[in-house]
Amino acid sequence: MNRSIIALGAIALVAATAPTASAVTPPEETRVAPCATGHLPSAVKGNPGSRAMRRVTRAGDAFIYHNGAGWHLRMRHRGSDKLTFTGTIRTNDGKEINPSAYRLEPGHGDEFTLGPDKTSLTFTFNNYGGIDGLDMTMNCSADVTFELSADGSEMNPDRIHLGRRRIEALTNPVTIERRL
Repeated sequence: MNRSIIALGAIALVAATAPTASAVTPPEETRVAPCATGHLPSAVKGNPGSRAMRRVTRAGDAFIYHNGAGWHLRMRHRGSDKLTFTGTIRTNDGKEINPSAYRLEPGHGDEFTLGPDKTSLTFTFNNYGGIDGLDMTMNCSADVTFELSADGSEMNPDRIHLGRRRIEALTNPVTIERRL
């Protein structure tokens, strides 16, 4: 009987000192200010991590994800031969794209160009096995489309990975829509 009381007391003490759900800091992805245009599907949330980006194919892989800092595109292939990635990213509701380079090498001819209305951009990454990419904010755009190619051919959707869990895209182009 005394052991039961001690055990129950210990459980109560642990429960009383354990952090509650409201005391736990949420992951970065959920601290983004809410958008009037709705929320993003969970499939695109979270960084897949550098470990996942090392497991790529010779045909090339793309990683698209969103976190508290905005949208991110990373592209890579296995090997050190040149593989040229090209593509277009556009918001479909007139919201501007604010891009910045991620590990681009101008000496390799890596570049991106923002369209005149700032709602689309095109890019060329001459990849030699490293990671090339873009970081972007799009001011709560209701939907965003990524159209991706490798060496002049449309990328197979199963080589386009979404979010932390690296969910394979169903189509290329990939359009990601916010939901209310």
